[in-house]
Amino acid sequence: MTGLAQLTNIARSINSYAFAHGQLQCLELEITSARQLADILAKAKEENVYVFRGAPRNRPAKLTARLAPDKPVQAIFLNFDRMTRIIEHVKGDQVLSIETGTTIKAVNQYLSNHGQWLPVEYLRDSGTVADLLDSADGGFLEPFSGGVKHLVLGMELAITDGELIKTGGKIVKNVTGYDLGKIFTGSHSWLAVPYMVHLRLYSRPEKESCFLVSGAKPQDLIALANNLRGTGLPAYCMEVIDSRLLKHCASVQQKDTILCTEIGSIFHAANGNEVFLLVSTRGHKHVADEVARALRSAAAQTGLRVSDIPTALGNRIQRLSSEIFQESAIEFAELSMSTSGMIYFFETFWSRANKPVWTARPSMGRLRLGFTGGDSKEQLASMIGALNKFADTLNHDGLQPVMAAVPSEKSELTFQTLSSQTDGERALDDVSRRLKMEYDPKGILNPLVSFYQ
Repeated sequence: MTGLAQLTNIARSINSYAFAHGQLQCLELEITSARQLADILAKAKEENVYVFRGAPRNRPAKLTARLAPDKPVQAIFLNFDRMTRIIEHVKGDQVLSIETGTTIKAVNQYLSNHGQWLPVEYLRDSGTVADLLDSADGGFLEPFSGGVKHLVLGMELAITDGELIKTGGKIVKNVTGYDLGKIFTGSHSWLAVPYMVHLRLYSRPEKESCFLVSGAKPQDLIALANNLRGTGLPAYCMEVIDSRLLKHCASVQQKDTILCTEIGSIFHAANGNEVFLLVSTRGHKHVADEVARALRSAAAQTGLRVSDIPTALGNRIQRLSSEIFQESAIEFAELSMSTSGMIYFFETFWSRANKPVWTARPSMGRLRLGFTGGDSKEQLASMIGALNKFADTLNHDGLQPVMAAVPSEKSELTFQTLSSQTDGERALDDVSRRLKMEYDPKGILNPLVSFYQ
């Protein structure tokens, strides 16, 4: 009996696939409990079967290309669609304990009945809590929440030897030692598979206002976003977007006439400028008015133009900006750097790299870059090489970015450190590597992910 056949004795098979003339055999399994998940991981480790969380999509072909097998290779995909139970909701403490197969949409539909909210929004409704934990990308609302790692209080996971482990808990508290929840969040199930999580919640805002600032220079809008952040006012979103990327997305999504119309409305409001800063705030009217005054005051000092835009339009474009590279079918690289690093990047390196298309979230240190056109992969690879030299320049200026090369499919990442890290970052990296070597030495968990090169 093959390894895949033994696994079907533990969980129900939903679909099976064969690729590369039978050299790659894949099975999608339905997971219904934590114990079942742990048993599957233990058996997969014993049988040398690769494990992915989620649907197969186009990953089997990439797995074949990556491993170039000269003998049959087997892989399973874990379907969490039935792992959607709400374990506990402590309304007074604003904490939700929930299984990770639940969609973000379902979470917020449930919380809306209790006047609470998980500040995470995506363009599509299919994103799950497991996707959120895998990517650690909370979308355009990150400036408000502080990012996914701030939302995760604790979680329960299964590791490859069949053990169920816990990290963190249900309350916010100070602890000594490493916060392993921070390591597992954003690890793309490379270390363990989370099946339950304790999430920090917020009160649902009563009112929302959206603003658009347009200009010609990226560094001006990034500096403006940083100045607004420095006021301490509650801006829920600060997304800076390259107009060329919006135009490319509209050309790719021509069948989505509503989206194309909305992108056209943004261009009209921007009055022909090349760069947009989207800002939104949620809460009482006097808070929105104060944010608007601060934004207009800061923009006036640099000659930037501020427009009010409908909240529905602002929300749609903000959601799009978080996933615009995926929607535009563009592979991209993500750089993590300070606001001053971003400003220096656009004043120096950007023009020398043939001006790649980009989006930025200055308050979270996210800068994403990509190229349109037929040779986009080659240009991206060339830019990544040049970024190594650029990182040395930044180090000399006291700026320390960390860059990650990110293909368009979120589950397949290759992270490359380009600069020196802090002692804390190096320590967490070391813990991650030790965990991987200890619990998954065969590399069965998500083998298309490599965090260290």
